[in-house]
Amino acid sequence: VSGADVGARGPARFAPAGDAPFVVVWNVGIHCNMSCPHCYAAATSQPSPHDLDTDEGLSLLEQMAGAGVRVVILSGGEPLLRPDFFTLLSRAREVGLAPQLSTNGVLIDESIARRLADGGVGYVGVSLDGLGSWNDSYRGLPGGFDRAVRGLGFARGAGMRTGVRMTLTRRNADQLEGVAEVALECGADRFYVSHLVDSGRGAKLVSDDLDRSQARALLGGLFETAERWLDRGILVGGAASGQPPRLWRFDLAGAPVPLTAEGVFGDAAGFGAFELVAAPGQQVALDDLVARNFRSAGLGTIEVRGDVLSIAQLEAAS
Repeated sequence: VSGADVGARGPARFAPAGDAPFVVVWNVGIHCNMSCPHCYAAATSQPSPHDLDTDEGLSLLEQMAGAGVRVVILSGGEPLLRPDFFTLLSRAREVGLAPQLSTNGVLIDESIARRLADGGVGYVGVSLDGLGSWNDSYRGLPGGFDRAVRGLGFARGAGMRTGVRMTLTRRNADQLEGVAEVALECGADRFYVSHLVDSGRGAKLVSDDLDRSQARALLGGLFETAERWLDRGILVGGAASGQPPRLWRFDLAGAPVPLTAEGVFGDAAGFGAFELVAAPGQQVALDDLVARNFRSAGLGTIEVRGDVLSIAQLEAAS
C-alpha cells in the first residue's frame, strides 16, 4: 500500500505528497518522569545518548517536510522534558509540518499550554491508565492523575483539541469505563484505547495481555457506554470527511450492525501513519537503530514498506 493509495481513503486535509507517509511519530527523547511498566520504549529517568541533539533534530524535521510528511507527533519518553522542545516545535511549524503532542500531561500548566498552542500544536494526547491513586501507583508518579487531568484542562483552555489514551490490560480492564467517563468530563475530543505492545518493558507483561474473549467483551462494553452517552445527547466522536454519521459494531458473525448516532467512533485520520515495529517478543533498541541510521545517511535511508518501517532494513543500513 503506497502513501498515495492510503491518502485516497483518508480525509483530504491529510493527503500525502507522493509515497511519503504523511504522519510520523517521533520519540524525541527516551527519558520520562514516570515509570510505566508497559512502556514500549523502556523509557528511563535520564536522557539517552542515542537521542538526536538539537541540530540533528532540526535537520530531521526539515527532511521530513522535504519528503512530503504532513503531520509530526512529538512523543517520547516525555517530550516536554527536552530542554530544546520548543526550538524543535518552532522548526516543525517553520517547515510546514503540523505538530501534535503525545504526553503524560503532568508538565502542562497554563503557560506551557499557551506556548504549545502558539507553536502550532493542534492536538494534545494524554495517557491515563486508571483512576486516581491506582493510576499514580501503576505509572510511578504520586499525584500524576490529578496533574494529567489539569494538563488536559489547560490544553483545552488554550484552544487545542485533546484526547485521553489508555493501554488496556488485565490489570486495569475494570477501570475502562471510569477512564472513559473522565475523558468525557474533561471535554476530551477523543478517547483512544490501545492494546499492550510487547516490546520494551511491555515484553515482561505478556501474561497481562487480554485474550480474544476478554478484548471482545470489553469492546462490547465500550460500545454500550457510547450508546448510553448518545442517549444522553452526547456527541460520540466526529465523522471523517465525506463519511455519514454512524456508530458501527459487528455481531459475532462479523456482519456490520449500524446504530443510529450523532457521530462516529474515530475517523480515517490514522491512515498513512507509520511507526517502528518489531516482531512479537523481539527486543530491539529502536532509538539506537534510528539514531545510527539517520546520523550516517539521513532520513532517506529509512525505507518504508507500505506504511511500516522495516527493522531489518534499518539494521542492514546501519
